Amino acid sequence: MSLAVLAVLAGLAIGAGGLASLHALFHGGLFRRRANARFALWFGLLLALTFSAPVVLVSGSLWLQRVPIVSLSSSLSSSLSSPHATAATWPHVQNSIALVWLAGCLVSLLRVGAGTLRLRYIRARAEPIEVRMSARGPVRILACEHFDVPVALGYLHPAILIPRSMLALERETDFENVVLHELEHLRRFDDVTSLVQAACIGLLWFNPFARAIGARLGIEREMACDEAVVSRTGRRASYAATLWKLAVRASDAVAPAFTSAFSSGPHTAPRLTNLLVARAGSVPASRAPLALAAALTLALVASAAFAPVIVLGSPPIEAFTSLHLPNGTTLVIGGRRADGALYKDLQVYDASGRRTAIVPMPIPRWSATATLRSDGEILIKGGENATGALRCKLLYDPRRHRLTET
Repeated sequence: MSLAVLAVLAGLAIGAGGLASLHALFHGGLFRRRANARFALWFGLLLALTFSAPVVLVSGSLWLQRVPIVSLSSSLSSSLSSPHATAATWPHVQNSIALVWLAGCLVSLLRVGAGTLRLRYIRARAEPIEVRMSARGPVRILACEHFDVPVALGYLHPAILIPRSMLALERETDFENVVLHELEHLRRFDDVTSLVQAACIGLLWFNPFARAIGARLGIEREMACDEAVVSRTGRRASYAATLWKLAVRASDAVAPAFTSAFSSGPHTAPRLTNLLVARAGSVPASRAPLALAAALTLALVASAAFAPVIVLGSPPIEAFTSLHLPNGTTLVIGGRRADGALYKDLQVYDASGRRTAIVPMPIPRWSATATLRSDGEILIKGGENATGALRCKLLYDPRRHRLTET
């Protein structure tokens, strides 16, 4: 199995297992009153998914670079393996997988960049209304024509965009609820986490579980802001009424990418349920969710790191050359894996089959010939590698474990 395929499978397995586990925990009542905690755990799962592929590739490469122990009882049959049977197959498969993934990533990241530029364009042409102070400094409230829902934009200069149609809202209730909700998005740095989320899903465009986690993050992000505003103002019924009014006015509206919006059609029903049925919002803040999210991320990334060890096991050597010496030791020279990757080591085993030395060869090869000379040195000739037949010769001194190219 190639590492590229293993990385994809590991990501799918982590996504499916993590998604099912968190759904089961939350439906069982864990963090029922804490959307902020649920958001942290979903975000940790998305980060673990994003890091799983590079962790598999790096850990798998390191695992496959190790020289596996050869069973001496099978050395004669192994040395007769066909050198060209699979050497050309897996590299092409891996390259094809990498090209498809890169093409998808490029399209996804170009969309992220185009969306960011569009938001900057809209913001530059919006009309200032007022300025509010927040934990991130002054926030400009702007009116615009481009959106049907209010949205929060951030990064270096945070702002809130309000559709002109909503300027007629009751200032002391509906309009104030909208502004407080968007300010909460900025206080939580949802503008940054939304961008990170979009980049992660762009890298994981092939993984349906990543998109499911992204959808869940959008709902939990809005619920967390709802809970924070209601906890601060105490106006639960008034806030729910504002949410319902705006949902009716913009029933099909969806927030633009990389932004956080007060009202978004698909999220209205679960948010109202969270406000009026679960009656969340009065639980004090805690660092436990962040610790759990960090632990979840590390656990899933660690499982991805061990995936190559579990799946690949000990990579067998094919087409190596073995030579039994009069002193009871055995040499195993070169060889390759089933995917065509070469070994460039000469291994020495004692009479009990325990490996006692690994000597690197200057050029990796398989199917070389080895002859014991009268002076006790071993002449290693020929063999093949990816470039074709080799003509170079090596002399190995078993007393000093030294190779000399001739």
